[in-house]
Amino acid sequence: MNKNLKLILLFLITFSASISANSEQNVFKKVLDNGMTILVRRNPTIPSVFIELFYHVGSKDEQTNEKGLAHLLEHMVFKGTKEKLSETDIPVITHKLSGNCNAHTHYDWTSYEFELPSRHWAEALPILADCMTNCTFKQDLLNAEFKAVIQELKMGRDSYAQVLYKELISTIFSDHPYHYPVIGFKQDIWEINNVNLMKFYKKHYHPNNATLVIVGDVDPIEAFAKAEKEFGAIPRNANYKKNEFYFDNDIVSRSVTLYRDIKNPIGICAYVIPGKKEGHTFALDAVSTVLAGGASSRLYQKLVEEKMIVNSIGSYNWQCFDHGLFFIYFEPKDVNKIEEISILIKEEINNLLNNGITENETTKIVNSLKYEYFTLIENNSAQAGCIGQFYLITKDENYIFNYFNYDSTTLPDKIKEITAKYLRPCLMHKGFVLPAPDSEKTNLLALQEKHDLEDKKVLNERIRQSEVEPENYAHHVNAKPVDKYNFPKSTNFITSNGIKILHYENKNTPTVSIILELKASSEYDSRELPGVSALLGSVLAKGTQKRSYKELTQELESHAIGLSINIASGTVSLNMLSSEFEHGLEILTEILTQPAFNESEIEKERNMMLESLKLTLDNPKSIAGEIITKNLYKNHPYSNGTFINEDNVKKITKEDLINFYEKYITPKKAKISISGNISQDDAKVVLEKTISKWAGSDIEEINYPKLEKTKAETINYTLNRDQIVLKLVSLSIDRNHPDYDKLIIFNQILSGSLDSKLFRLREKTGFFYNIGGSVTSGSGHQPGMFIISTMVSRDNLSQAEELILNTLDTISDDITVEEVRQAKDKIISSLIFNYATNGSIASTLLFLDDYNFPKDYFDTRARDIEAVTIESIKEAVKRHVDTKSLLKIRVGRV
Repeated sequence: MNKNLKLILLFLITFSASISANSEQNVFKKVLDNGMTILVRRNPTIPSVFIELFYHVGSKDEQTNEKGLAHLLEHMVFKGTKEKLSETDIPVITHKLSGNCNAHTHYDWTSYEFELPSRHWAEALPILADCMTNCTFKQDLLNAEFKAVIQELKMGRDSYAQVLYKELISTIFSDHPYHYPVIGFKQDIWEINNVNLMKFYKKHYHPNNATLVIVGDVDPIEAFAKAEKEFGAIPRNANYKKNEFYFDNDIVSRSVTLYRDIKNPIGICAYVIPGKKEGHTFALDAVSTVLAGGASSRLYQKLVEEKMIVNSIGSYNWQCFDHGLFFIYFEPKDVNKIEEISILIKEEINNLLNNGITENETTKIVNSLKYEYFTLIENNSAQAGCIGQFYLITKDENYIFNYFNYDSTTLPDKIKEITAKYLRPCLMHKGFVLPAPDSEKTNLLALQEKHDLEDKKVLNERIRQSEVEPENYAHHVNAKPVDKYNFPKSTNFITSNGIKILHYENKNTPTVSIILELKASSEYDSRELPGVSALLGSVLAKGTQKRSYKELTQELESHAIGLSINIASGTVSLNMLSSEFEHGLEILTEILTQPAFNESEIEKERNMMLESLKLTLDNPKSIAGEIITKNLYKNHPYSNGTFINEDNVKKITKEDLINFYEKYITPKKAKISISGNISQDDAKVVLEKTISKWAGSDIEEINYPKLEKTKAETINYTLNRDQIVLKLVSLSIDRNHPDYDKLIIFNQILSGSLDSKLFRLREKTGFFYNIGGSVTSGSGHQPGMFIISTMVSRDNLSQAEELILNTLDTISDDITVEEVRQAKDKIISSLIFNYATNGSIASTLLFLDDYNFPKDYFDTRARDIEAVTIESIKEAVKRHVDTKSLLKIRVGRV
């Protein structure tokens, strides 16, 4: 081992020791007498708490006649209890308390979560405790939920990459419960009734199989007392025992190939690896980082940059508790190159085995994992998820905070060991989604129609007869007044080259987020050369006059500096450790002032852009979005991107890119927002040494044309998919319109919670798995849009459209005082999330400055929202929600 590598590894040991020393009480633990575990992590950054109740049961624990029960049970647990909760109580209460709730089923666990303001967090506990023992699973409610689960199945079948992952998992784990999909097979779901659901529930849902995780602005002692009060009296199941499952891990290579109506193939290589319980997560993450973690990784450089035979490549560790898979996923440019790609992947893994990791790769591992750690502790929900999942399998409540307590001097040898043992050539499994031959497309269509008929037949036998139950317990839950919060304020100054700086010193984590907002964007593209700004953004990241693209990416990634250049949106962002602040700005300045415009890199990015255009044609939502933009924003700069096509991209020359760069990439009218652990004085010094050297010309303002009111029209785009993407849209208002506050309150009533008017349609009919809407989507300096968005099966399309339109026609008259009250509370309570992370703070500071809002805007925001009356909301909705002027877009088998 060379001297520098030893120093890097010594640093990692020192860093891990400091994390451990500072984190002895990261997570507080208490085990109740009934065996239930309570884990509390205090994070008082913002007044919000995330509560997640884990049950150590997942689809893995289903017996032969129980497939699909764990997932369907998760759908039904919030649908009512014996005495306290009706089917609507939890959505109503959550919305009333300005929170969110959700649930998840995994192979190894199931969880139920609430995110609530800290003044309300404890209200989740009696609900979760009641749901642990008293659920009813009424057959009529189950009948309605079947439709939603079938819609979920159809959605899954339309995500071809996910289908491939699941098929590979099923094929590889042929003799282990991971063989079965979490959602179950359709024929399993058809057989489920409330009797076998109740039996599974009673078997697995009890306190000694549960772990409650609480993260946020909460006192651990208070949390333990409240949890004891709600859960302490629930009896344990002394006879409960977890089963062990066998897997015959053979020396075998399996392959799965799916054929679909797509234009772009998908490839996956997979290797069986140990599960989380074996403790190899750190080493496996390191291997993933080296092989395919970013643009400087070995496989990216080999297959994307050097060979140019894949559009993209990445890797990740899919680790369940018992076993896992090391996935390498890629998008081949040519199906005939797939075998070559597989061979090159094997060669690169063999190279890692024989030669080990380099000094640069070790630095990259250290810094990237450090940054990921500090990003994690900004996020309550991510922390709760990691704490709970790792505790279930390791029984170490501080596992994620002790993640760096690894004998790092052994890391190079450990990586070799992992590679030699688990990533051997004979153990590579392969999966592909390939374009179906024309001769098979009619057969695909016939199969889909067969599935539709099967689903319709079964669902017609399971019709809900009863009306949706009104709330019960919700009447006994009262919202508390919103606590006053001291919103952060920026300090502003101007650099010597005229850039306005918005700065906030945030000492919560040793990280910094920077956003450079340019005046230019795709709105400055000409109609003769649409896409020039998008291509320029990619090209600027491809090297400078001082560094090649490879050198640039190695420098960025080895220092864990995240750089994103998006000239089409007019933004450049940097995220880094605060110790890298000056270095990050030096690199940004180099990119802005000394771009290389290397011909070969331009051609690579042009080809990538062309491949990206092809990918759009496989994505129904992207297709719908482009149709919407093109029709709502005709002859407006917002629609410039919709004119990008193969011919236009091929026309763009190096001179065109340089002309756009020289004319529009300028500090004139630019702003930089900085949030993180860096003082204003230090920021000023560094900015003057770096970005102040950037010069450029003045930039003209755009004269935006007046947009015409939308005319009713139906646009169908035929694509062979299980579900139809349905969008109903019309032009709306800009951010400064007098009706804006009225309409954002209405947005909450329309689609802001599980108790919203649109979600109630889902509960009543089961037509949709998800449905959402907004009257102010994209509202900025120019008008946004009113949009309703969902996915629906073909046989329910007409009914769904009629139901939505009928609801919208009367919606303004149906708004209640209680709905307005709860919507206002939710908006006011959500203001704090603008300041949850450095990234969100930097974005918020720019937002305030862009609209010339005062620094105390959020301090007075609650007062402005409270001043809006129900009458004014109803009138605004009547003005801006007009079903007779809706553009209807359908993408699918239409």
